[in-house]
Amino acid sequence: MSAAGASWGEVRALFEALVDLPDGERASRLARLADRELARQVADLLATEASTSILERVDVLAAPFLAELAGERPTAAEPPPPERVGPYRLGARLGGGGMGEVYLGEREGGSVGHQVAVKLLKRGMDSAEILRRFARERQILAQLDHPHVARLYDGGLADDGRPYFVMELVEGEPITDYSRRHALPVEARLLLLVSCCDAVEAAHARKIVHRDLKPSNILVTADGLVKLLDFGIAKLLVEDAGEPALTHSGLWVMTPRYAAPEQVLGQPISTATDVYALGVLLYELLTGQAPHRREGRTPLELVHAIQHEAPERPSTLVGRLPPESLPLDQPSLRDVRRLRRRLRGELDTIVLKALRREPARRYASAGELGEDLRRHLAGGPVAARSDSVVERLATLLRLPGRRGR
Repeated sequence: MSAAGASWGEVRALFEALVDLPDGERASRLARLADRELARQVADLLATEASTSILERVDVLAAPFLAELAGERPTAAEPPPPERVGPYRLGARLGGGGMGEVYLGEREGGSVGHQVAVKLLKRGMDSAEILRRFARERQILAQLDHPHVARLYDGGLADDGRPYFVMELVEGEPITDYSRRHALPVEARLLLLVSCCDAVEAAHARKIVHRDLKPSNILVTADGLVKLLDFGIAKLLVEDAGEPALTHSGLWVMTPRYAAPEQVLGQPISTATDVYALGVLLYELLTGQAPHRREGRTPLELVHAIQHEAPERPSTLVGRLPPESLPLDQPSLRDVRRLRRRLRGELDTIVLKALRREPARRYASAGELGEDLRRHLAGGPVAARSDSVVERLATLLRLPGRRGR
């Protein structure tokens, strides 16, 4: 959050005063600042600018700064939501993201007990570009008709002018929590990931990249049905004629744990970006761990890590972790050995292909990843192949890309 008394204008002014100075002079000026939180925020922005990423950290700028960027100062506290929007009566808050809040809703005069999820744009977030994003999300959801994607029912404008839309209410658990609580075997976890691949492939067929696939956006219902949520930061690969691209807002619209390298580095987004996130989810479902440690790092540290990180084979990882940290019903050494044997070979290869640093070396689509998992489950040969010794050596020796300054 912002430092006491510091605004986005102060952070931006100091950033602009330092950005063109030599590194040593920047550091000296920051070291002399009495407000250490302000110094940290500016240092983070300078590191982001220097690290080739054109994106800024939402968790650094935080909601007050986002509101200022939208052209409005935030109020001290968000007022309560309206009692209704259009024909829908609002109930409890279900969640929220950068642009909107989601509430339980029920249509007045409709079927008793038929509840929906109503997403309403936040106050202070109604800049022209964010309104376009919100409208685009509604357009994206209207295009997607798939059993594993939450459906769009309705939409409109609230009395205060804020847009809203009405979605299928999905009652479920994040895919990782569901798998852990039910102690699902490997095969069942793979089937859940296949359903995710099917939903993402349906979006890709519409030229839509989700860009924020993570467990909280992939719920599993009580009867085991996967539902993909939240296309709020999705990108249309083909923008409408005359419509500005919706990816240049300067916001770091991603979750670092599941973000592909190209997202963090500010490079072009493609369907391979979602394939990478699916690979992270698959790794986590099989091992109980993420393939990389990215939490708590500054932008510069994160960029450096991504340029050098190489995920460990899932079977190797489970062999060195304590049994209680693994996705096992009975975490005994015998079960660990069984899990390691189950992952060794094809599953190792499938996961690592989805997680390759270079987008062109991953699966070409979510559908291809899903098909390889189906072939593996059916006992057939998979398309993924392990890197040769020469390829692995070339990857280790490859220098990280640098941008001319």
